[in-house]
Amino acid sequence: MYADRPSTCRYYPLGVASLSHKDSADDEGFFILIEEPHCKGFEEDKVWTIRDWRKDQGVDIDDDINAGWIDLLVRKRSFPKNIALTEKSKQLFFMVSYNIDKFKAFVFNSSFLSRYPLDDETVEKIKNSEIELLRFGMKWLKSILFKDSDVAAA
Repeated sequence: MYADRPSTCRYYPLGVASLSHKDSADDEGFFILIEEPHCKGFEEDKVWTIRDWRKDQGVDIDDDINAGWIDLLVRKRSFPKNIALTEKSKQLFFMVSYNIDKFKAFVFNSSFLSRYPLDDETVEKIKNSEIELLRFGMKWLKSILFKDSDVAAA
């Protein structure tokens, strides 16, 4: 097993599904077991719960980050067709989503913190943890793209 792999690989042999019409945003999807003859894991004696498998594979963190990213995409899709993101907004979206090193430099090596003042605890968290920086980045994007005021609660 290798450490750096996408969530899809971490979930295997679980398939993640969701209902297209949910009663609320808190409704979770469901899982299916994909049993294929080439997967030797089915020959092992250990029985896993989905909760234990997800924790063992570290997908709980990935899913948390992905939920923020999906929320951004859903909000964007709700725009009327005649409203488009500016090129600058697109660049910020891609920087936060795909270039965490550049986003960190943007936050700490520019005037960012004077324009978006954060409490000391948040600054320390996002300085020392890429996961916290990414979570913060998703909230910050919501605040600037969709006028969501939740950015300070990183």
